[in-house]
Amino acid sequence: MKVTSPATYRRSISAKEIPFALPSILENGKHPVFILKPPDIPEFLKLFKALNIELNIPTEEDLAKNTIDEIKDRMQKQLEEINILENLDVIVDTMVINCVVRPKVVRSNPKKDELAVSEIVFEDKMAIFEKIWSLSPLSKEEESKRKSFQQ
Repeated sequence: MKVTSPATYRRSISAKEIPFALPSILENGKHPVFILKPPDIPEFLKLFKALNIELNIPTEEDLAKNTIDEIKDRMQKQLEEINILENLDVIVDTMVINCVVRPKVVRSNPKKDELAVSEIVFEDKMAIFEKIWSLSPLSKEEESKRKSFQQ
């Protein structure tokens, strides 16, 4: 088995940027396309912070006693305890801001080449969020891929 070179690994990781056509239609009759990235630990930490959730960060002892899947399950349970409807706007906006690569999406005061999250229409924002969540390591689809790979 050949070891992957750092250059190949970097190219592969950056290739995780995914073009995504939005449901809305522009004046030219085409769908807008945004570039998304799958959420990873930093994005989830930002989400937890936005929701004022104190995350139980795993200690070295915790990591020694529990598998990564057990720790992810604990994170998943913390997310499940959130009142989704009550916090939907915070959850969606935070994930959109942190997982849309291009165009850059910001919370407020966008520069000329940026979009404020409030400028994205609801239908597009929800489509982006659904796609991001489907790419999440916490999604059921990604979990089943991981488990089949591990077997």
